[in-house]
Amino acid sequence: METAARQEGQPKEVEELDSIKNDLLERKAKKEELRRKKLKRASLFWLVVMAYFGLIVLLAFFIYQSTGLSRMFENLTKKANLIASRERPARGVIRRSYRHKAEPASEQTAVIAPPVPNVEILQHSGRMEGVHYRVSGQIQNTGTAPAINVMVTATFYDAGGEPVGRDTDHVWRRVNSLGAGQKFDFKNILPSADAKRVTRYELSLKWY
Repeated sequence: METAARQEGQPKEVEELDSIKNDLLERKAKKEELRRKKLKRASLFWLVVMAYFGLIVLLAFFIYQSTGLSRMFENLTKKANLIASRERPARGVIRRSYRHKAEPASEQTAVIAPPVPNVEILQHSGRMEGVHYRVSGQIQNTGTAPAINVMVTATFYDAGGEPVGRDTDHVWRRVNSLGAGQKFDFKNILPSADAKRVTRYELSLKWY
């Protein structure tokens, strides 16, 4: 009898479990449907907001263009740039100050000459040395400022006055600058087969 009672009670428990499962599934389906509705409403809400915002932007742009505000802002920007350019000098431009009134001349004002270099040849001589013709001598800066890039050039001539050759002694390669009063030796050499034809030479100086 107990076994039969148990067997009869089992279908009721199964039915209860099935009903509970069905109830849970229905609740879950309702929740999912509510979630979808909420997402749909939120998407629609943000779409409306973006459309409204875009409409406002377009309206503001139309007002900005139609009322002439753009030109007014452009003019203000140009004026600001012009004022800034007047207040700040451009790069590479040096400001100079000019005197509005000339100073009265004074008889006691001494005229001061600016320092300048002046290179002179103190002595020189030329002769044959083997198969070369050599000119040697000495120069001096008799000026009041250093002389730079000093060069001594010798031009050689034959008996008929025709140039045979030329040689330049770049003195600046051995001394950077020739100070005021400083002396220095130089030499010019003609290393050619025409050296024996040389009867005279001319020297020239160049400096800065």
